[in-house]
Amino acid sequence: MDPIRIHLLLNHFPSVGLIMVLLFLVYGLLTAKHQITAFCRVSLVLLAIMTIVVNNSGKNAEEKLEHQTGFNSEMMEEHEEAAEFTFWAMMGLGALSLIIIMIGINNKPLAKKIDYAMLVLALFVCVIMVRTGNIGGKIRHSEITAESTLTPAAEEDDD
Repeated sequence: MDPIRIHLLLNHFPSVGLIMVLLFLVYGLLTAKHQITAFCRVSLVLLAIMTIVVNNSGKNAEEKLEHQTGFNSEMMEEHEEAAEFTFWAMMGLGALSLIIIMIGINNKPLAKKIDYAMLVLALFVCVIMVRTGNIGGKIRHSEITAESTLTPAAEEDDD
């Protein structure tokens, strides 16, 4: 399969998945359901692994795109820089989740504080991940850029 298609197929999983985990984490914290927050920790580790795959597929997609006509290297560079920062932020969130899973914190007040810290970090990562995706979308979708060449369709006269 084409590296560009692989990247486009996979890149939505961490973004949408993180939004879903955020919702579950808020629910788990509000209802004090440990099983839900535990599920969220495991999910964050899995999303971090998926982010590694997406990051690698992005590098392969860039190699193929850079030789095509109309390639916007400035936009690609901006997306690449945003993706690098997002990648490491997601790796940090995944590592924190994995550490918490491995330690198995039984102290409920401490676990709750850590879960709230994870919520704040996950929210931050979600915002920068959406921003990164938006920048990436502009590489091939001129209809979402400010410099769009699309013009409104001419209105038809019924006269």
